[in-house]
Amino acid sequence: MSLLSKTGRCVGRWLLPLAFIAVAPFWLVDASAEAASTPTVFVSDEVFAPNSSSSCSGQSASSATGIALRTAVEAQDDSWRAAALSDGMTGFSTLEFPVPVNPNEVDSQPTVMVVPGANLSVGVSKRDVSPAVRDSLVPNSFGIADVTNYRDPYTPAWGTSASASTLQECAPRPQWLYDGVGLPQPRMWNTLGGDGGTLDASLFEFSRPVDSFGAWFGDVETRTDGEGVPAVLKLFDVDGNVLYVGPIDTSTANQAATCGGTGTLGCGNKATRWIGFHGLDSEVSSMLVVVGDDDSCLSVSACEGLTEHLSWIGATVGLKLAELVVDKSAPEGPHVVGSQYSYTIAVENIGDEAASSVVMDDAVPDGLTVVSASGVGWTCSVAGQNVGCSHDAALDAATSAGDITIVVEVTQDSELTVSNESEVGYVSSQGARTVSDSVLTFREPLADLLVSKSHTVRSDDSIEWTVTVSNDGPDSADDVTVTDTLPSGLSVGSVSAPGWTCVVSFPAVTCELVASLPAGSEASLSVVTSSMVGSATFDNDVSVDSSTTDLDEGNNEAQESVVFVESSLPTTTTTSPVTTTTLGSDVGSSESSGSSNSRTGATQEVPGKLALTGSSSLVTSSFSLLVVGAGLFLLGAVSQYRRTGV
Repeated sequence: MSLLSKTGRCVGRWLLPLAFIAVAPFWLVDASAEAASTPTVFVSDEVFAPNSSSSCSGQSASSATGIALRTAVEAQDDSWRAAALSDGMTGFSTLEFPVPVNPNEVDSQPTVMVVPGANLSVGVSKRDVSPAVRDSLVPNSFGIADVTNYRDPYTPAWGTSASASTLQECAPRPQWLYDGVGLPQPRMWNTLGGDGGTLDASLFEFSRPVDSFGAWFGDVETRTDGEGVPAVLKLFDVDGNVLYVGPIDTSTANQAATCGGTGTLGCGNKATRWIGFHGLDSEVSSMLVVVGDDDSCLSVSACEGLTEHLSWIGATVGLKLAELVVDKSAPEGPHVVGSQYSYTIAVENIGDEAASSVVMDDAVPDGLTVVSASGVGWTCSVAGQNVGCSHDAALDAATSAGDITIVVEVTQDSELTVSNESEVGYVSSQGARTVSDSVLTFREPLADLLVSKSHTVRSDDSIEWTVTVSNDGPDSADDVTVTDTLPSGLSVGSVSAPGWTCVVSFPAVTCELVASLPAGSEASLSVVTSSMVGSATFDNDVSVDSSTTDLDEGNNEAQESVVFVESSLPTTTTTSPVTTTTLGSDVGSSESSGSSNSRTGATQEVPGKLALTGSSSLVTSSFSLLVVGAGLFLLGAVSQYRRTGV
């Protein structure tokens, strides 16, 4: 495929946007055609024949007048090309008719013109269109195909004579087709007069939607001042919806004075212009050009255009370079260690030329083991973490390659979030290019929680249990929960657990970590208890759990044992019949000395209480003797008083 450009030519013609066209009520865009972008219609100024003579005098291939006219015609598409390039086109291809078997008629309708290497063809046919169908917004409203007859239509070759070097009715051809660039001179499309009952039209149908297209049209009469019949341009999308319908304007300033009749030139009569469209993502699937009539209906009875016909040459499509896009996909996960999943790499050429030397490279991240790589139309190889695939042939325009599938297995060494990129390289007509796409997948989070426990017997005989949870990773642990199961005989005094939420429901103290526990970090809490049974051996169990998968559940439990001896001071008793009071677990109780439960030189062990010492008991006994002595003294005094009265 040749991507042609024209250089050294003046650019000064004008675009004809939709907003600049004066329209009657029926010139509307179908509201159902909203999927594609509205194309921009382009109609150039006209270049007229030098005179109204039917002999086309002065336009031979070598005449100065003919060369000047053809040079002016040649420039008519310059602004269209510039706009198309601005839209993103990168080149152009001018289409040629196949050589007909019968030179006086086309072999078949539609006649197909092929764009080499672009996976694109354009079929053209002569259509009979009624005024009602011309104005209709009904999908596929482009008339009916006319029956092929002698020279209706036909594709005459060019010649050097004046009449053979012009379009219909002496409309000048473009000089570009004569300038010796090495291209064979193309044939033109020509039809005989209309059938008198319908309007003559040319329908261009694209094998796939295009963004830019146009051609030089000769002798397309039009009248837009309300006195004649306007020629009409219609554009359709792939579903046949009308994207645009509107009149083909004329650059004739005073139509009433210049247009109509046999001796005047204006309103497209014996003139050539470039007619087409452009616009990124226009997605036009067919273009219809319908003839008009320059005769004034105020003075000519046959002004309805039913006997008019048209010609055209140099149909050109705007093209884009080979442009590959890659789309990579994979199930997001999370993927369990040991499981397998697949990456799918889709490659498509959305350009207008074939892409050669298409290769795909994928560096599979560490932690994923490549199991296989394959694709229809691809040859793939695996070397460690690298997957390479080469397409077996050039990838044609507007074509998708077979999908590549890479199967991987997840290992414990995989990152939690895996980003994997596929890179596709190819060669276009302007050199090597590279595109890529990446996808994120997620491994199932993993953690290794360890729990340990220690204790401290405090000075008040309470026992402080400290629980420490650590996370050896590789990922954060969520919803970390510690369960401390207290043995019987203990009561809970307090819980200190910053960053935890704890609930005490004896015998369990359950604490949940408010935030996730990052890998490599730890969190602690403490529980203070008191013995309710005095000295004893206490075995305290603790466990940790998490919603995150644990790599080693064998270190999720721990036990801490303590042989608790209640702190004690001896309580002294005497053989005297006195009562001793001991502070401790039986505070306020009284014991009789010598009774079976009296304590002789023994120490009462009371957790968290203060035991009365032996010296304190001696003070108590001394006080009792003083009281007894005082009583005896008083008793003696009373007896003496009774005997002596003193």
